Amino acid sequence: FDIDIYRKIGGYDETFSHNEDAEYDERVAQQGGRIFLDADIRIAYVPRGSVKALARQYFNYGKGRARNVRKHSKGLKPRQALPVLALLASIAGLAVAPVFPATLILPVGYLFVLALASVGVALWKRSPCGLLAGLASGTMHMSWAAGFLKETIFGARRRQDF
Repeated sequence: FDIDIYRKIGGYDETFSHNEDAEYDERVAQQGGRIFLDADIRIAYVPRGSVKALARQYFNYGKGRARNVRKHSKGLKPRQALPVLALLASIAGLAVAPVFPATLILPVGYLFVLALASVGVALWKRSPCGLLAGLASGTMHMSWAAGFLKETIFGARRRQDF
């Protein structure tokens, strides 16, 4: 962590409640700085105590990413766009299903992939806890996407009103 660069770019943007680290990294890169990631660093992580708490965390992460995208006029990376596309496709599939039942393949397909991944994780880790991986992943994907879309659609307008 280079304190001189931190001071030069003005530190963290304290208006960000989530995604402030990625926003900071973006400004460091714009100034010609580099971000170093070290896979050998280990930290203790305390997971959220409930699915609702996990959903709230990722909803806020999605909102933070949308603010970052808006502030720096950059689009999403493909891996970030996938949850948004999965959410929109699932909503569209459910909405159109009464007229075109075949569109249920979109949300059902997503759920199938999550279920398959859960079984894969359970087998790989040799633990029945792995069966919850799909629930956790789906919660993170859909919550992040919902937060991203909410902030993208309503966030800028709300901030301009005040």
